[in-house]
Amino acid sequence: MNSIIQNESFKLDHSFLLNKTILLAEDDEVSQQQLQIVFGRLGASVELAENGVEVLHKMMTLSPALLVLDLHLHPFNSIELVKSLRIEHKISAPVLGLSAANMSGRAVAAGVNAVVRKPIEMSELHSRVYGLFAG
Repeated sequence: MNSIIQNESFKLDHSFLLNKTILLAEDDEVSQQQLQIVFGRLGASVELAENGVEVLHKMMTLSPALLVLDLHLHPFNSIELVKSLRIEHKISAPVLGLSAANMSGRAVAAGVNAVVRKPIEMSELHSRVYGLFAG
């Protein structure tokens, strides 16, 4: 199994995600499973979205506390998806982008609140998510 998560032994304070819903839009099944486990351990419930259409629908119907979005979600352009969420649909929930490439500048300009590079370091993931809820 190819792991996108590194440093799994990192100790996490999960109280800031307890009972929150996270919408996870990741098209790689292994990544989906690993992130579901990580966020589940942090006390969150995880809903999956397979594509941009599902992301739009679930963001409006579920009102999740956080969208975790693969910035290379196929076949959608994730940058345009975030712009649409922010501008057309007025959705203000934080968006955490995931990417193996350096897309931070473009993603943040489109409305992504933070970006974590793949392979994901647990300490960075925790720090970025905590930062979205703490401040």
